[in-house]
Amino acid sequence: VGWAMLYDVARTADTNTVYLNGAAGGMGTAILDICRDADIKTIAGASSDTKCAFATELGAMGTVNYSDENIVEKVLALTNGCGVDVSFDQLGGRGMVTNLDILAPLGLVILYNALAGPPNEDLFEGLRARRGKSLGVQCFSLHAYDENPSRQAEIFDALIEKFAAGVYAPPIFDRLPLSEARRAHELMDDRAILGKLLLKP
Repeated sequence: VGWAMLYDVARTADTNTVYLNGAAGGMGTAILDICRDADIKTIAGASSDTKCAFATELGAMGTVNYSDENIVEKVLALTNGCGVDVSFDQLGGRGMVTNLDILAPLGLVILYNALAGPPNEDLFEGLRARRGKSLGVQCFSLHAYDENPSRQAEIFDALIEKFAAGVYAPPIFDRLPLSEARRAHELMDDRAILGKLLLKP
């Protein structure tokens, strides 16, 4: 998912700096890894100082603890007021519209989940109010490739090559037997995971 969002949606040639929330989790750490390999600067958003420190260890150039820091103010400070080219958003929900202000002109939000539900403000009006920056929001799903299996295969082949070469090294939080799937979900619900949690059949 992370690879497809970066290379097919964001298009790396136009992307210098990105912001991502949930940066210490499974998807967040994958995006950090992929961006590091592509020489794209990352600003990592997370819900605690511990998670922010973890993201820094994985290569984030800056962090935002959105439990007690203002996302817009911090991101703009880290980018000298320029904003980011892409925001990878797995949350949506409250603040999504306000957070459009972290984007540079022609910036893009890629919403690949909506863990916090729909925006609490009108997204269309939020985009129109910022139309001078020509911003965009795109909802992403891997099902976009259901009718294009050859491209899907290209993505998987590229990922396998990167893993085989040791370019990507996802941090493993824990490995649990499939019989402990309930425990795995509890850890996810508690937002206790740093990196990947694996279930072994």
